[in-house]
Amino acid sequence: VLVHRDFHTANLMYFENQIKIIDHQDARIGSTSYDLVSLLLDRITTLPKAEWIEEKCKLFLSERERLGLNELSLLSFLEEFKLQSIQRCLKAIGTFSYQATHREKKHYLIYIRPMFDAVIQACTDLNEFPALRQIIQKNIDRG
Repeated sequence: VLVHRDFHTANLMYFENQIKIIDHQDARIGSTSYDLVSLLLDRITTLPKAEWIEEKCKLFLSERERLGLNELSLLSFLEEFKLQSIQRCLKAIGTFSYQATHREKKHYLIYIRPMFDAVIQACTDLNEFPALRQIIQKNIDRG
């Protein structure tokens, strides 16, 4: 699947009654859930409820089906979404940290904690990566 890789609201522009997608120079082949994870979790300040995420995943899958794309089961897609959330959120944490510390764009700091929360939640939901959960939780607890 071709993925944008930076698909969040700051890269969606409304122009002449249409939504335009910008900043697509890093598009690549990737997982089906990659851009949905970006759209739903990038630059959040609070972690969305699991029910809201599941609702958006159902909508995404129904749109895929409406467009004639291969059908995916909700359970397998939710698992992929959670795995992709871990990878994408860890990447975003690195990006936001770099922007805040090396480029002095401190406004990125507010997005870091919710990204850690999303990683912990996905690891917990999947019952995987206990060492990662422990490291993150330990560092969050230290502040």
